[in-house]
Amino acid sequence: MMKKQLITTCLVVMGMSSFGFSQANKRMQTEPAKKEVAPTQKPMTDEQIAERRADELRDQLNLTDMQHAKIFELHLGVSRKNDAVKANPNFSEAEKKELIQENEKNKAQMLNDMLTEEQRVQLKKIEAQPAAPAKQ
Repeated sequence: MMKKQLITTCLVVMGMSSFGFSQANKRMQTEPAKKEVAPTQKPMTDEQIAERRADELRDQLNLTDMQHAKIFELHLGVSRKNDAVKANPNFSEAEKKELIQENEKNKAQMLNDMLTEEQRVQLKKIEAQPAAPAKQ
């Protein structure tokens, strides 16, 4: 029970912090954050990327609707947090790299905490497989 409360609290805090970053970003720019892609593709927003990642995990791990929603929020929150770190001129490149690595490490731990033991085993098997070559 305490673990669930801790996870919920972490998600709420992350959601609130990502909301604050998104509000600040909206004031500074008129378009949503977009990722670099090949010239023939439209850039994906943070929301689209988070949805794609959550959908992939849902299909691979048979996630519940609640897990899918929490994982979507986790990916979106960390992506926005990383975008804010990258855009912050007060951090050196080394500091940015360190902060982003820490965010990704925390994301992996939180994701792990959201999964059942069976799902964790399946995820480890998936991660151990070599990555498929990117489509050209």
